[in-house]
Formats: sequence, structure tokens, C-alpha cells
Amino acid sequence: ILAAAQRVRERMAYFITLDTIEYLAKGGRIADAARFLNTLLQIKPLIFVRPDTGTVGASIPARSRKAAIDSLYREFFKRVDPERPMHIAVLHNAADEEAEALAERVRKEYHPSEIFISIVSPVLGAHTGPRALALCGYSE
Repeated sequence: ILAAAQRVRERMAYFITLDTIEYLAKGGRIADAARFLNTLLQIKPLIFVRPDTGTVGASIPARSRKAAIDSLYREFFKRVDPERPMHIAVLHNAADEEAEALAERVRKEYHPSEIFISIVSPVLGAHTGPRALALCGYSE
């Protein structure tokens, strides 16, 4: 069981687009300078979780919500092998309609073996804030 869990962990891709970095800043996850720049530029951050360490990294931000979701989608599918059976979760924090639309897009374009939609945990939601949207999954 531990070996199987480790294989999944190594293949896991986890990308999250945020509506704002305000909640990351409140949780002490980013510096005040980054928060100030985000407020000035009004960007939609894209972050990812590194499968080897569980730490968070930054990816390419976007200027609009649509561009942020498209970037989330594109970056996620660069990290999984769509030729193999895929297991995917669409996670969200008060973004039901966008999560449904994203899951439908994944179903139509990639036909994963498994896909489900869920709201994020309270702890994750406190750091990502309202309208956070994520793709998480792996290929066998």
C-alpha cells in the first residue's frame, strides 16, 4: 500500500488558481511586498504543489479569470499523461459553476477514468480564499 501511495504521489499534479493572494498573505504564506504588487497589478495567481516536497510554487499568473482558468488547465495537462488512465479532482472554494464547467471540459476533451468535484477543506480554503479553483490528479 505504501509503495502504491508513493507512486501516485510522484505522479500527482496539483494546480490552483486564486482570485486574489490576499488570503495567502493573511496566512503568512507570502510577503507584504508581493501582496502590494498583486493589489497594484490585479493579477490572478496560479500556484502548484510540488509532489516531492508538498511545498507551493508559483506558476504563470493571468490578468483575467478566464485566462487564469485556461492557464490552470494547460499547465495541469502538461504534467499528466492523457494517453494513460487519469484520475482527476476539480476542487473549489465557492466556485461551483466554474468547477462544473471545468470538469465538463476535462470530460469532453480527455475522458478521464475518474473525475469528481469537491469543495476544498476549511484549512485550504482559508489560505486560498473564495473562488479558488484547482485541478488535482495523476495518470496511471
